[in-house]
Amino acid sequence: MFKIFAIACLVVASCAVQNNHYEPHHEEQHGPAKYEFAYGIQDPHTGDFHSQQEHRDGDHVQGQYSLHEADGTVRIVKYSDDGHGFNAVVEKEGHPTEAPVYKKIVAAAPEYHQYHH
Repeated sequence: MFKIFAIACLVVASCAVQNNHYEPHHEEQHGPAKYEFAYGIQDPHTGDFHSQQEHRDGDHVQGQYSLHEADGTVRIVKYSDDGHGFNAVVEKEGHPTEAPVYKKIVAAAPEYHQYHH
C-alpha cells in the first residue's frame, strides 16, 4: 500500500507576445509555503514497514516518520523546525530480538557452464 496525499505548490507566470517576438515576463508570487503529506508502506513479503507524515505552514514544519527495524523494534522520529533550527526526538518501541524478525529471501543465480569445443 502506497499513498501520497495533498502535495501542493503555486507558481504564477505570465508571458507577453509583441510583434512576433517572445518576451517572457515572469511574476512569481511568493507566499509562505504551506503543505501536508502522508504515506505508508506495508510489505509483509520483504518486511518493509515505514511511514511518514509532515505539515508545513510558513517557517514551521512538524512531522514524524517510523520504520520497523530488523531486530523487531520500531523507530519513531518526531521532528520540527520553527525557522530557527531542526529538532528531532527519536523513540524506540518494542524489545529487540536476537534473530532478525524478517529474513529476506534471495533466489540463487543459475549455474554458469562454459563449454569448450
